[in-house]
Amino acid sequence: MDDETFHFNPELEDNFQMTAQSLPFQVQSWTQLDDVKQDRHFRQMVMTVFSNSQNGTQPVSQLVELLALTADMNTASFTPSFNLNDMAMAKLSTYSGLYLYGQYQQVLSNSHLSEKLKDRFSNDAQAFWLAHTDRLHINFNQTEHVANYLQDVKARTGRLTTLSAMLGTFLTEPTMDYALVEMIGAIGETLGVIYTILVDADNVAKPEIFRDQLMTGNYSLLVLFAIEEETQFFTDFFHQKTKPTADQFEQARQLARMTGLKPATDMAKELIDQTKIDAKNLPEGPIKARLGELLDQLTELCTEKDA
Repeated sequence: MDDETFHFNPELEDNFQMTAQSLPFQVQSWTQLDDVKQDRHFRQMVMTVFSNSQNGTQPVSQLVELLALTADMNTASFTPSFNLNDMAMAKLSTYSGLYLYGQYQQVLSNSHLSEKLKDRFSNDAQAFWLAHTDRLHINFNQTEHVANYLQDVKARTGRLTTLSAMLGTFLTEPTMDYALVEMIGAIGETLGVIYTILVDADNVAKPEIFRDQLMTGNYSLLVLFAIEEETQFFTDFFHQKTKPTADQFEQARQLARMTGLKPATDMAKELIDQTKIDAKNLPEGPIKARLGELLDQLTELCTEKDA
């Protein structure tokens, strides 16, 4: 996948760039917009699926991206050997993230969202940060299970796509029954999980990203499947007294690709099939049609990775 894989309302990205450029210069210097462009575009695509082309210019349309930026500045992983400069930079990034979280709360408070949605966005933002704390507890944990992975992805990436789907729905049909909005949010969560699995499948082909993930204790779904299948190799890999060699990192990557790629994409396909069943409960119309097209696209991406 690349930045152009997903199609979304371009007004959302234009408005996001304007929002980013309006931030204080101290905060702008910490916003790595290009590094997370693909993730942002996927959320914008989810929002576009559940909204219409008239909502991209509203300030509230950037609500989820403000929350995402706070997380980009405070990632739930770290390099164990911080030096003094790294620690100082991490502090500066944290302060910028706190400023952005304040902006999120201000935009939410001033928005025309329903009170139920305001409560949902406020509560989910708090749960989002608690999920980052939970993630830190399982970093570098070689006994992490697939269930832990899925719980983490739902609580972080999935929560952002949940809010993107609910926001797009409200901006298009503010009088829609809230139970239906929540159902759409649940679909958005699953889309976020599918997307994360596909990103993991992409990253196993990128040696530098794969190595960085292992070095920061942030194990992808493919690595977790590989640990189950090649337990002895990974036990030796993680517990040796010196840092693994380049050849050992490459061997670990190849094992993750060979033993983890198919079960990971199979899981993504199962989630896509389940979402297709859930989508049948949506009313007929453009939202249901756009969701069907997206699910077909995600199925094609899974098939490409299996090839």
